[in-house]
Amino acid sequence: MSIATTSTRPVLAHRVAAALALSAGVILGAGAAIAAAPQPDIATLSYQDLKALVLSHPPETLRRLGSHFIVGYHARGDLKPLLERGALGGVFVTARNVKRGNARQLAADIAGFRALHEPMALRPLFIAADQEGGVVSRLSPPLKRQPALARVVAAARSADALDEAISAYAAAQGEGLARLGVNLNFAPVIDLKPRGRRRDGHTRLMQRAIAEDPEVVETVAGRYCEGLMDAGVLCTLKHFPGLRFVTTDTHARPAIVEAGRDRLEGKDWVPFRNLLATGEPALMIGHPRLVDVDPDKPATLSQKVIGGIVRRDWAHDGLVISDDLYMGAIRHAPGGLTAAAIDALNAGTDLLLVEHMGRHILEMLHALVTAEKDGRLNVRLLAESQARLDRIAARFATAPFADGEPRPVPAVALPERRARVE
Repeated sequence: MSIATTSTRPVLAHRVAAALALSAGVILGAGAAIAAAPQPDIATLSYQDLKALVLSHPPETLRRLGSHFIVGYHARGDLKPLLERGALGGVFVTARNVKRGNARQLAADIAGFRALHEPMALRPLFIAADQEGGVVSRLSPPLKRQPALARVVAAARSADALDEAISAYAAAQGEGLARLGVNLNFAPVIDLKPRGRRRDGHTRLMQRAIAEDPEVVETVAGRYCEGLMDAGVLCTLKHFPGLRFVTTDTHARPAIVEAGRDRLEGKDWVPFRNLLATGEPALMIGHPRLVDVDPDKPATLSQKVIGGIVRRDWAHDGLVISDDLYMGAIRHAPGGLTAAAIDALNAGTDLLLVEHMGRHILEMLHALVTAEKDGRLNVRLLAESQARLDRIAARFATAPFADGEPRPVPAVALPERRARVE
């Protein structure tokens, strides 16, 4: 499907040619390339000219590099130009996309995204959501609101009761997400719960973390992931290297993990390491700097953290996903989003999450195309990432309820609540 009508093609062609000439630093004339002005600042291009420039890149390049992005949207048409070219790896759906909790409309929108994407895509589309339960329940409604996993833990009177409750909880959530067309969920939070009270802005870890005991966290998160994956929804462990010792909100500004690697390995990283050893879950990388491993880069962009610890030391060959790159810790860092996209892929990240569509997505995609041409992207890591995406998409990036018929969501039977959890 073409984004240009017959009447607009001459204008669009002119814009593409002009943008390409500017980008390449040449003027095309009389069949020859003549040296001209230096490459312009992309920021000076209008949105339409920037879009024309990006969409003029070779289709295979757009598909390959664009497949590393998961992007959110405000209006359904925001993502259309990239979806039509297979130039996205996934779409992020959240509360703003569910008008009046209309499940049928959201399911139809997701089906529409797939229909736009499939003819040109390298692989099926990931549809991602942020449905943890508790305070982070972006798709409730239409999905039934569930308590935070910490509440389920506090209510359980025995290990068997907890196992039964978590299994029912995950089955309800997984089937509800799959019924909408979601196949990738950014949950569970397995950062250990901090002691006492603290102010951590939008992070709200005291309410979201499962427990302080790593064994409890590992058990609960493992059972939860099994339930989601039984429904065809890939779970995501977050936010490595952990937020328990991070007191600055990375939604707004840079932050550091106020603990060393030795301390983290002995407790905080135990659930991450053991659950990733199963080879199944995805891993989300957070934005704080792990100073004694890489003092210069946020974990999201650090080859020493992702390539060194996650890929080499732990031998994790599953998906690695960035936390939202539009958060202040990355957006306001030197180099901004374009440098972040390059650094994240070169660190071993597979999917770059950006919460909403805008010119910044076009700038990031153009930066990746340019970096590849200049030899600034690691070819080996990109090939390994593409192989992971192929393998995991074959299992999860499908629509298990493709007939569109509503299905009942099982009720969540929780034991009597035992103690209040803040």
